[in-house]
Amino acid sequence: MKNFATVLKEARKRARLTQKELASRTGLDHSYISKIERAASDPPSRDKVLAMAEALGLMEKARLVYFLLAAGCAGLEDFDTSEEVSQEENRPGINFPFADGAYNFPDISKIEESELIERIRQLLNNSAIPLDKRKENKIVLQSFTTWLEYKTNIIYKYE
Repeated sequence: MKNFATVLKEARKRARLTQKELASRTGLDHSYISKIERAASDPPSRDKVLAMAEALGLMEKARLVYFLLAAGCAGLEDFDTSEEVSQEENRPGINFPFADGAYNFPDISKIEESELIERIRQLLNNSAIPLDKRKENKIVLQSFTTWLEYKTNIIYKYE
């Protein structure tokens, strides 16, 4: 997953807006948007991120959730937990919005827990993967874990 600075800048350019135009549409200062895009400032609050998403035309579910995840303000309510039918296999699957589309994993019953945990551990600790990519992987895993907890109705309170 890309950092919010990159996601915001790419979305703004796709929408063909200048920083000043985006600022005008969201009520934010253009210098603040510039700081966010340069990663010189943390992502703004959820309400401001939602205002940016609307101004950028990112209200389609998968794009909006990706934008919120990149900003670090996606909540459990943002994830689609409905069971949908996989068009390829015409059977129920699990759909969740990461990246620019929804990924579907139709048959998870064949995955061994220990194998899965080991694969994740290898991804997080593989020195051949650049450190920034490993950090991004941790963010994605954290977001996925939040979604999974919600999906299974197991919500933990972290101290």
